[in-house]
Amino acid sequence: MQTVVGYILSIIKRKPMVCYIVDNAVNLRLSNSEKKFLLYSIYKKIQNFFVKKSNLIFIIDNSLKTWLLNIKINENRIKTINYGVNPERFKPTMNKQEFFNKYGIPLNKIIITYAGGNQKHHGVDLLLKSSDKIYNLYNNIAQIVVATGIKKEYLNKYNKYVKFLGWIDFTDYVNLINYSDILICPPNPKYPYVSIITNKLMQYMITGNAVIATNVGGIKNIVKTEETGILVNRNSNEIFEAIKKFINNKGLRQKCGENAKKNILRSLNWDINVKKILDILIKIANK
Repeated sequence: MQTVVGYILSIIKRKPMVCYIVDNAVNLRLSNSEKKFLLYSIYKKIQNFFVKKSNLIFIIDNSLKTWLLNIKINENRIKTINYGVNPERFKPTMNKQEFFNKYGIPLNKIIITYAGGNQKHHGVDLLLKSSDKIYNLYNNIAQIVVATGIKKEYLNKYNKYVKFLGWIDFTDYVNLINYSDILICPPNPKYPYVSIITNKLMQYMITGNAVIATNVGGIKNIVKTEETGILVNRNSNEIFEAIKKFINNKGLRQKCGENAKKNILRSLNWDINVKKILDILIKIANK
């Protein structure tokens, strides 16, 4: 309900209202709770009403623009400023051997990692459904999942193939993604405008390691197959084939990782994007 608060404050302060939208929150809730469909349908009308009251709307990717245009927002009021990442926050703080020993991760194996939410729209189930095939095909890999609240049935079924770490702190998360070889970002939303360009994807890419991501929202704008990663459709078999391709081709992993990191540093750096936002806000304030 931030838009409601923003609108009230804009009236009281007599200032322009500016929104920064990362996804359609109502659709996300609808995808997680069909039982509350009526409640969130009402919430959706409220959300759209107050978003339309904004003088300016920042979106993280053009894939959100369709929704805004559909609710009759003038395109001139929409500005696209992509997510970004601060490179300094994503450098390892512990040597690889010490970190792997801490979590019982084997050295000298190809590390395949998923770190994120356990909800269905995050797509962790897509990765798990390919894990047994990867495990049975290769003996030089280790599959890691960092997520709390994984369904008990998944833990029981995939525990042989995957090392579940549960929750780890941010410092160890940074160490893990830096020391992994293949990083999986498989958002799988039921409704549109939910998973766009996730911040996690930027964090993965700044490490210079290979990334596999599902073709959702604007992800295709930064993950180019065999250039900056591998883009797949939302099914476990395509994830399996992409993992195989990276396992079998170290040169491709290195190429994609290096290109992805360069792209982040060049155009998806927080310092660059914050400056864009500030420049626009200053112009509005000076009108």
